[in-house]
Amino acid sequence: MNLYPHQKECLECLKNSEQKAKLVVLPTGSGKTRIFLSYLANKKKRALVIAHTIELIQQTKESLEKNFPETTCKIISSDELPSSEIISISTVQCISLMLRKGILDLSRFDILVIDEAHRTMAESYLRIINEMPENAEILGFTATPVRMDRKDLSIIFGKPVYSKTIHDMIQKGILCDVRLFRIQTGVSLETINSHNGDFKTKELAAVINTQERNQLAVKTYLELLKDKKTIIFCCDVVHVLSLKKEFEKKGIPVGYVVGCMSEKKRKETLVRFKTGEIKVIINCQLLTEGFDEPSTEALLIARPTQSVSLYTQIIGRGLRTFPGKTDCMIADLTDNSNVIATMEDVFEIKKGSRLKDGEKVSEQIEKNPKMLQKSDGSIVAQPVNFLKKRNAKYLPLSQNQINYMLKKNIYFAPKTTYDSAAKKILKFNQKWRI
Repeated sequence: MNLYPHQKECLECLKNSEQKAKLVVLPTGSGKTRIFLSYLANKKKRALVIAHTIELIQQTKESLEKNFPETTCKIISSDELPSSEIISISTVQCISLMLRKGILDLSRFDILVIDEAHRTMAESYLRIINEMPENAEILGFTATPVRMDRKDLSIIFGKPVYSKTIHDMIQKGILCDVRLFRIQTGVSLETINSHNGDFKTKELAAVINTQERNQLAVKTYLELLKDKKTIIFCCDVVHVLSLKKEFEKKGIPVGYVVGCMSEKKRKETLVRFKTGEIKVIINCQLLTEGFDEPSTEALLIARPTQSVSLYTQIIGRGLRTFPGKTDCMIADLTDNSNVIATMEDVFEIKKGSRLKDGEKVSEQIEKNPKMLQKSDGSIVAQPVNFLKKRNAKYLPLSQNQINYMLKKNIYFAPKTTYDSAAKKILKFNQKWRI
């Protein structure tokens, strides 16, 4: 199997590390599965791979059979116990149940691989780790090492043995570029309480699931993302159904997936999205982890979050490369709050700074306040785009710079109320040369 340079580097780090438990941090789409399967195939030791969804373990098995057909593997359950295969694969829920029933002995395994390892501090994962032999290797792979509940993964793994950022992978061409559009909704989130590092779902839904905001989401899709394969993220099932209704009013065919659906119907909907029969799919809490559809061209984030981990998982759904795909367009419905996760948090850059060279955009605006004028003299703002190459001819502009412009009496043209300003913000797709 051909590996990218970063995958080879990661394998060397895993081989050379003396740590018993090793953590690898790589963005979604960077080939984490290929890395640990290569490691296990070369080790030729008996290994158990666990993940939290059936879809993930099936993807792992398919990848192993395709790339390492000589390595025996098996998905194990209470009806299919491990036998002579080299690699056993299962969900954490299934392994936990088998341990409680006393029908599985983990001492037979030399290596434990934990996919989506940011979940490792949960009781079910810790029990599995504790049941492994004392000299067993523990390998964890995740795109988001910071948990929503702030529990520290270093208790189990120590420092990551290998780590790359989304920006690293985009620069190497492993992931596609990003075009981010912020759409101000005017909705205040300041009264919503938090739990385990994010907004309380019921309180959040009561505030953001309004007809006006949902109509703005549809308008955003029509003006920015139309005809692109788009995943929309909502906060709960009612929000999903409400937004679906608004799309259908405009004659836009959409699919949706929620946890209460049957597995068969969910799979059928995802197949329709994959084949392009439907261009829009709406979900809540189902497509943020483990969902792999490289042809996804756009994301519409209709739910705010305080969790950088969740926000990173969401944008990761659109960053895989695909033939003919140059970038992923992300429309973020930005509500009025100082505690929401943003793209700046994902890339760990200061607001108002360029990703590449730290150049302060606000200083440029102050020196040349007319540089964003159109030919007719009117002023509008442009998309946020942190990921252009160093020699880019476009100026990234984030919401705080827009606010700066407003303070300097540089207005969206014309100076208007919120409703018409929203229409102007939806026209962010012009590219402004500096």
